[in-house]
Amino acid sequence: MNKTHINLAKDRGRGIEALKGSNVPAVFCDAVKVQLKEFVMLFISGKVGVKPDDTLAGRTMREQTQQTLENIRDVLQREGATMDDIVRVRVYVTQVDSASLRDIHDVRSKFWT
Repeated sequence: MNKTHINLAKDRGRGIEALKGSNVPAVFCDAVKVQLKEFVMLFISGKVGVKPDDTLAGRTMREQTQQTLENIRDVLQREGATMDDIVRVRVYVTQVDSASLRDIHDVRSKFWT
């Protein structure tokens, strides 16, 4: 089994404000690729609604869900996969109400049929 750690960070501090300007790296990876004989598994974690310029996509669940799924899609495309290759998605939210849940699922429906 081959394991590949994919470093998608632009800098060693990985956007963590407390580490900027220091020589201390943030030690975690955005994705781990596991090559098995029969197939490849790609584990993606910790994606949030942050744009490529490291700014928050917006304040709403809809905006952040959209950006999060685009970030996941970008990792998949780099690794030769699509959203249809995803087996499971776990979502963590800070605001659980009917409107937010509808917004999240509405956005998700545009990425998966």
